Formats: sequence, structure tokens, C-alpha cells
Amino acid sequence: MSDQEKLVKIHVDLPHHWGTNRETFWAHQKGEDLYQIRNVPFFAYGLNFLDIVRTFPAATAGELFISSLDRPSGHQTLRVIFSPETPPAAREPILRRLEQMGVATERYNESAYSVDIPVQLNFDAVFDFLEDFEEKEILSFEGNEQRTEGSFDDLPTTDS
Repeated sequence: MSDQEKLVKIHVDLPHHWGTNRETFWAHQKGEDLYQIRNVPFFAYGLNFLDIVRTFPAATAGELFISSLDRPSGHQTLRVIFSPETPPAAREPILRRLEQMGVATERYNESAYSVDIPVQLNFDAVFDFLEDFEEKEILSFEGNEQRTEGSFDDLPTTDS
């Protein structure tokens, strides 16, 4: 990031999400209502690092909300949650190996991370690497493909 770039916070509401009801991103303005996401999403589905999104101002002064994806960056995101039984010392080599593969990780808390896979990397290689640890119950992971058309939220739950 250059000294000239000013990052602002943009938001997306996630009323049906399993982990939160809103996610906030750092973003760089690219046009009147266009912003480029500058961090790896932790919760929102269908959004990735460096995506360009269209925003709208909220009723609350100063807040911008994402309305749609304007231009996907081609990056892909995986969410990794280490098992409570996996000690921090066992997590570090896995995270280091991911970084050696060329991905970036962002820590949400002690056991949860978002993994950014740039366009030029082999997504399947990263997926297979994590799948081996999932089979050993060291971690679990998920992709962030869009779940609900026209939304970045999880699927609504249905009460029977």
C-alpha cells in the first residue's frame, strides 16, 4: 500500500450467518461508489481479497455498505478453524507451510484463520493440503463460495 492510499471501512450485513451479523472490511476507493477490498474476509461468502464492490451509504452518517460485487479479483478464500485439541505449537508449522505455498493468512482469533489464495496459485494444492489435516481432525475448513444468490450471507435457517 502506498502512502497515497487512504483506506476506509465498508460493511456487509449478515443476518443469517452462523458467526456474526456483520463484517467490516478495509477498502480503497476506486470510483464514486466502488471500493477494493483490502483484507481477507472472515465471514462473508462470495467476497475475496482485492474484489471491487459497489457500495451505498447507510442511513447512519458515514457508514458504507456493500450492495454487489462489481469485479471479482480471482482470489479465493478458505476459512480454517483448528480443533481445540490442536495445541498452538502444532498449528504454527501448518500456517508456515501455507505461507510457503504462497498464500496469505489472517488471524481472527487463536484458532480461526482466513486464507487468501491468489489467482496464480493452485487452489487444489492448498485444498488438498488442508484436507489431509481435516481428515486427521487437526482442523476443519470451508470455502467461501456464495451461499445465497444476491447476498454475501449464509443460507437462512429453516425452523421446522
